[in-house]
Amino acid sequence: LLDPQSVLTLSNETIDEWQKQYDASMRVLGDGEKEADMQRIESRITELIAKAQAPAFNATDHPDDAGYSLLDYFSELLYKAKLAPFRDELLELLNRWKDEDAPLATP
Repeated sequence: LLDPQSVLTLSNETIDEWQKQYDASMRVLGDGEKEADMQRIESRITELIAKAQAPAFNATDHPDDAGYSLLDYFSELLYKAKLAPFRDELLELLNRWKDEDAPLATP
């Protein structure tokens, strides 16, 4: 959260579009009756990432995790985008907590 790259600022419309694609991809992948067209799924995800001008997926950025896929990366970007609107507020709370001005939990 301290690193600005921990969030990705996207419009609400883009986040909604990404969420729909993620949900659709997970539905297809979870359907044991049908074989998922991974090329089509990955093509659509790559297109959405490029359209949003987000950093492109690069498997070499994750050398310690051979199983890290484009779908994993897309999920991570979606998480960062959902977190972005709350970053400033969370950092303020974190700083107040560090300064012992705010309790970690309120009963």
